[in-house]
Amino acid sequence: MSAKSPAAVVAAVLCLASVASAATITTTTVADTDLKGSQSASPTGWPSSVNYGSSPDLYPTTIGQTTSGVRSLFKFDLTGVGSTINSATLSFFHTTDATFTAYRLTDEGWTEMGSTWFSKDGTTNWAAAGGDYDGSAPVSSGLSAAQAFATFDVKAIVQTMVNNHQTTGSFLVVSDQAAGARLWAKENTGYNAALRRPTLTVDSTASVPEPATLMLLGTGLVGAMGFLRRRCMS
Repeated sequence: MSAKSPAAVVAAVLCLASVASAATITTTTVADTDLKGSQSASPTGWPSSVNYGSSPDLYPTTIGQTTSGVRSLFKFDLTGVGSTINSATLSFFHTTDATFTAYRLTDEGWTEMGSTWFSKDGTTNWAAAGGDYDGSAPVSSGLSAAQAFATFDVKAIVQTMVNNHQTTGSFLVVSDQAAGARLWAKENTGYNAALRRPTLTVDSTASVPEPATLMLLGTGLVGAMGFLRRRCMS
């Protein structure tokens, strides 16, 4: 077999084609909790230094409440999500009439059983008390009636997570209720709890190289090895 020049190898690489492989994945939270300010309204007076990772309910308040606010965190596994996001929906069950707003959490180092208003994991503090989040592109659920699911179109947020090569993706959620809007965490064991857990549903597309083009690339690489071997022997 005649040795191929490096140019032939480059051509093989440039000719590498791909086929689109689409998939829809629905996952529940791997972690969820509340970050509560020092004088949180619901329940009243819960201190900011306490972790609430085992709580069955979350009570997000408004984003403007700082020392007296509550912010809910949700973390999802992004394993299997493709590079192009076609659609993404965040949803959770709640029992209070409210409008909810979701933000992308920018620090994935938080832990369910270690995070507090000040600390992300029980050891290291957040860059800003109350959680580090991207405030530039919030997503609203619109007014959602009690005893129902609030849903969010988070396509752009998940695309950013994928572009950042994240293996997990987290959201910070607040509401328009100063006293807090009650929603179910994954620990809730109430009626139909398995169907009422927070979920993230993502439809995405991944580029998968076609077998024929992989063969072309392999042939080019073999040729390149032969070319270099001959050159070294000459």
